[in-house]
Amino acid sequence: MKKELKENPSYEITKKDIILEKNGNQKNKKNI
Repeated sequence: MKKELKENPSYEITKKDIILEKNGNQKNKKNI
């Protein structure tokens, strides 16, 4: 399963989006 994820470019994009969402959520919480 790990090999499939490494070979799947959309997985890398999803992983980056999740990281960006986490960072964005943290920034939004600070702004509140």
